[in-house]
Amino acid sequence: MASQVTCTLFSLQFILFSYFFTITSGAFCEEGAEGIAIKRVEKTTHLHFYFHDIVSGENPSAIRIAGSDKSSFGDTMMADDLLTEGPEISSKPVGKAQGLYALAAQNDISLLMVMNYAFTEGEYNGSSISILGRNQILNDVREMPIVGGSGLFRLAHGYALAHTVWFDEQVGGALQLCRAKVENSGKSKVCFDGIPHCHGVSYLRNLSPSQSHQILARDATSEQSPMIISTKRMEKMTRLRFYFHDIPSGKNPTKMRIAGPPKTAADSFGSTFMVDSPLTEEPEPTSKLVGRAQGMYSFASQHDAGLLMVLSFAFLEGTYNGSALSILGRSPVLDNVKEMPIVGGSGLFRFARGYSLSKTVSFSQKNQNAVVEYNVTVVHF
Repeated sequence: MASQVTCTLFSLQFILFSYFFTITSGAFCEEGAEGIAIKRVEKTTHLHFYFHDIVSGENPSAIRIAGSDKSSFGDTMMADDLLTEGPEISSKPVGKAQGLYALAAQNDISLLMVMNYAFTEGEYNGSSISILGRNQILNDVREMPIVGGSGLFRLAHGYALAHTVWFDEQVGGALQLCRAKVENSGKSKVCFDGIPHCHGVSYLRNLSPSQSHQILARDATSEQSPMIISTKRMEKMTRLRFYFHDIPSGKNPTKMRIAGPPKTAADSFGSTFMVDSPLTEEPEPTSKLVGRAQGMYSFASQHDAGLLMVLSFAFLEGTYNGSALSILGRSPVLDNVKEMPIVGGSGLFRFARGYSLSKTVSFSQKNQNAVVEYNVTVVHF
């Protein structure tokens, strides 16, 4: 059989913005910040649509693609869900929600959301919005970052708030009322006042994917009230330092292999792990817990130890309790210092962007346990 090789040329355009700050370095707590005024002209748009996630029956819109046989931790679903104008599944289609969601917590029901919302109707036909963040589906209101977009949502960033309105325990169906507000221009910002919490509702009632059927609400794509506004916001820079504990073995491992080539070493190309690792104030495991790193990483290089990192840093202590940062980037494991981009945030880190610098503090050859120091610099409002 002849092999098939595809070569694709990508033409990329980059827009760079420079900001200057004077701040002092700090530990986990914020030590100092200085703000600057930024004036932008932005367009505000309101969207409404409904989200249908069906994980059972003859034509499921989401299927399990990875996970462990030991527990539901790490269960990963690929979704191609219908977005409609009204709550009925027979309502006018306005787009698709495509991407994955995974159970990324061992002690609660928190999902890693990596989704694109592709619109196929009206003014936004051909445009899309990207979400990457943590979704605590048991909370009354959940917030997730919007980290980008395409088409009319080019350069978009913002946040999504989700609230469950209806859930059917018997069939695993849920209905969620959503209101969407979009701010966009040449430098666009997308703000959802409501977005489906939605995925993995089956875990709420201990239903398996084959037993559950979810109908998750969002509102329609019609533009309600566009307007041009001139905004003047104060941005500040925050620096955090904390320690990430990666524990692959023992009684309470913090990660689990969920996918990869069969019968290969754990660190082979394609091996993928779900992590729920503690973040502490100091490098000792007994140090004060300040948050958790939840998400996944994969060995994405065939020739060196390069990881694809898709993580949420969820903070549980102090000023930033309830806030989170989203990371998407490459981690060259053998480098002394590794840099990764921060692409979004929630809570006090809404509209966040920045970078993290990490270095390994300790590594055990015996049990493979590692402690990694993270120094995070983030700009936010």
